[in-house]
Amino acid sequence: MRCVRDRDLDDVLEVDVQESAGLALVTDVSSMEMYFYGKPILEEFFSDFLMVDGLDVEMLFASLDQVLCDLAFARAANESLELGCENLDFTSCCVYSSQSGVSFDQEEYITRYLNASDAMPHRDRFFAEVARLKDEISIDTSRWVSGRFYVALLEFVLKKLGFPRYETSQRAVQHGLMVTVTHHQLLEHPLFRTLSEWAEPSD
Repeated sequence: MRCVRDRDLDDVLEVDVQESAGLALVTDVSSMEMYFYGKPILEEFFSDFLMVDGLDVEMLFASLDQVLCDLAFARAANESLELGCENLDFTSCCVYSSQSGVSFDQEEYITRYLNASDAMPHRDRFFAEVARLKDEISIDTSRWVSGRFYVALLEFVLKKLGFPRYETSQRAVQHGLMVTVTHHQLLEHPLFRTLSEWAEPSD
C-alpha cells in the first residue's frame, strides 16, 4: 500500500518527517490544497473558470496571503504551547472590500479561539508566542498554511462577490482549483513527479 500524507505544521514545529521505505510520501507543501495556491493560479481561477472580469487578483492574493499567515501563526502557537484549542470559524473576523481585499482581525479571532476552548487564562502567553514565532520564522506560505483555511477563505470571498451559494461550497471551490491547475504545473513539484513515476507501468 502506498499513501501520501500532509506535511501540515511539521516544518514550523521542526518535526522530523520520515518516509517509510518509499511507500509513504509527504507533500512538498502543507497540504494537497496548497498545490493550487499562488497568484497565477488564482488569476486563472477567477478569469477562466469563474469568468470574473475587473478583479484585482494581485491585491486580493496579497490580502489572502496575509490572512492565512495570521491564521497559521495562531495554529502554530496553539501547537507549540500544547493548548489543544479546536479550530474555529475565522471568516466572522474577516471583512471583504473590493479596494483592499480581505482584512482580518487577528486579535479578535484569537480571543474567540481561546475562549471557545476555555483557554483564556493563557491569553498573554498565547500572544507572546505568536509574536515570538513571527520574529523567528521565515514564512513560506505554501509550506505551512492550512489548505482547509485557504479553501474556506476563497469560499468567503466568492460569497462576498455574489456567487450563488451552490457554487461556493468548499467542495465546489476545490473542484474549481483542481481543474484550473494543469498537469504540467503539478509536475513542477517533486511529489507529483514521483507519483507519475509510480503510475508508469513497469517493464
